[in-house]
Amino acid sequence: MVEDRTLPAFCELLDVMVDWLEAAKIDHEGEEEALAAVRAFVALRTGATARRLDSACAAVHPPESVTGARRDLRRAILALAGAACLPSPTREQLAGVERALIAGATEVGRAAAVPYPAREARVVLERARREGRKTSRYPEPGFARQLALGCLLAQYREMGRLSQAALCDLAARSGVKVPKASLARLEAGVPWKGAPLDDLVTLLGGRPLEFRERAVRAHDFAARLTRPIGVQSEVRWFAELVAVHGDTAARACVRFAAAAALAAPLNGAG
Repeated sequence: MVEDRTLPAFCELLDVMVDWLEAAKIDHEGEEEALAAVRAFVALRTGATARRLDSACAAVHPPESVTGARRDLRRAILALAGAACLPSPTREQLAGVERALIAGATEVGRAAAVPYPAREARVVLERARREGRKTSRYPEPGFARQLALGCLLAQYREMGRLSQAALCDLAARSGVKVPKASLARLEAGVPWKGAPLDDLVTLLGGRPLEFRERAVRAHDFAARLTRPIGVQSEVRWFAELVAVHGDTAARACVRFAAAAALAAPLNGAG
């Protein structure tokens, strides 16, 4: 019987590979949706997550359409997607996937100048099998509040009917340099020191102080939403939600709260 944590542990290694690329500022934007789709399907197998997985994997196939670390990341994602779709993968099949993921992580790590990436990949897998998804990816206090800012900014952008690329172009015409990859990471909750957040909010027709007040409300509302499903910590609630229900569910909770915070009047009940 295959351990329940095997596929989630593989997801954890893919997460770490993305961490390496982000730290090295190596573009991987095209692979984000495929990685999210694999995580969602591993966490919950439904018709909807299967269709999302098929579509997202088609977009990154063949992996040889790109080069370097992105190609290796795509190969790893597609290897895991193939294993996840098997009704009952054998130990031999999962061992083959593990070898493919470690090989991919080794190449990605080398490109990102990670010392001893193969060894680090094995450590990540062992820890993930033993402990489940690590919560250090979501340092609290701070991460959930940063994510609330990012989700609310995405709501403002989408309300303005702008893509990320269109907002970057609008910012550039106003003299504000915003790389698309940096905007994507900002909306995903990745801290960006010196991010021109107030400028972006103003370009989208908002007021910075009001925006930040709504972000606080979004964070607090998301924290309250988690309590009926068993989350106990008031400080590390996001990390606890990820550990129990997965990254997709946790982020969806904050996105929903951001939409609610944008719709509610500031002088109304939060």
